[in-house]
Amino acid sequence: MSLIAFVGAGPTTLYALNALLARPVGGARITVFEAHAEAGVGSPYRPGWNDPAMLSNIASAEIPPLTETLLGWLQGRSATELQTMGVDIAEVDDRAFVPRLVLGRYFESQFRLLLDKARAVGVSIDVRTGCRVVDAANSPDGIELTIAESPHGAVSKAMFDHVVLAMGHQWPSRQEARPGYFLSPWPAKALAALEPTRIGIRGSSLTAIDAAVALSGSHGAFNRKDGLLRYEPRPGTEGFSITMMSRKGLLPEADFYFPLPHAPVKICTPQAIETLIDRGGDHLLDEVFDLFRRELTEVDPAYARSTGLANATLEEFGEAYFAERAAADPFDWAAANLAEARANHEARVTVPWRDAILRMHEVVAAIVPHLDDSSFQRFSRDFKPVFVDAYGAVPHESVERMLALH
Repeated sequence: MSLIAFVGAGPTTLYALNALLARPVGGARITVFEAHAEAGVGSPYRPGWNDPAMLSNIASAEIPPLTETLLGWLQGRSATELQTMGVDIAEVDDRAFVPRLVLGRYFESQFRLLLDKARAVGVSIDVRTGCRVVDAANSPDGIELTIAESPHGAVSKAMFDHVVLAMGHQWPSRQEARPGYFLSPWPAKALAALEPTRIGIRGSSLTAIDAAVALSGSHGAFNRKDGLLRYEPRPGTEGFSITMMSRKGLLPEADFYFPLPHAPVKICTPQAIETLIDRGGDHLLDEVFDLFRRELTEVDPAYARSTGLANATLEEFGEAYFAERAAADPFDWAAANLAEARANHEARVTVPWRDAILRMHEVVAAIVPHLDDSSFQRFSRDFKPVFVDAYGAVPHESVERMLALH
């Protein structure tokens, strides 16, 4: 009989447990340790840590199903329940972005169903909430875990044959470096206590947007009228303002339409990358960039011409990629980009170069451990931002909110 422990009860454990239950594991004894009072939610989706307005940036179509898809779960909720969760029933589809708290409720429900599934096939499974695993040590008899009961309970030890460490996000040990200087926007409830004053946010990604939205919700409200989202500050909040400090002075672009499942890349393939890695040498990064160039040129020759990709160095392309946006007002660009993204989603139109970069980012990432210091610096400075921008596209409502605040 195998003794198996999962440390943490968020999405990583859910997917690992789901994969385990696909095998003949009847008779196994499983213990799930969770430091918080609720199991199955996951740190990024936990109540209290997130403001109800904070959106997830992954849709049902992109989430591997557990016992059911996110869309299926949403469709099983009543209109009243969806409204309570901040979800418009008219907008529920497999491409919709829901609040992070809703994703947490989905994962929590899937966890309960996985527990039922495990017990139905003869697996003994115990969930211990309020228990923090503080140490894991190999021994001749297995893996010994040291468990502290929260908050100030007894410390005990237990031996297991197999242990899955799935502790999730590591948050700063303290939220404020000094009064008023927050290392993280989480837990979001701390932001609600801030006075309506001048506030700076370092960054402009979805996390920064979520922080801005959470702060704004404490001092006003977003309301939609005649199809247009507006922000209405409360009386007495005239001193409230937000400045987002962005390295490039840009807002992320709106989520763009792409087909799922992804079509395979044809030139910048995992096999081609692996061949270059095996060959070695000092020019790995430039050789991979050439594969990237050829792939992008084949799928979207017009875009390749507009950016001078044919003769560009990695550094020159990294600059050309952002050049047009950098020359425009970020909010004007955001409004135009949002309109384009919405139209493309409605018509199911894929912008070839955007989709190609998205498909290549995980393939190209395989070279990172093989880069020398100089090449890694070049990759981080000039190549990585292109991929981050592509997969960091944000929900349309997040862009709408920024435009409303502006």
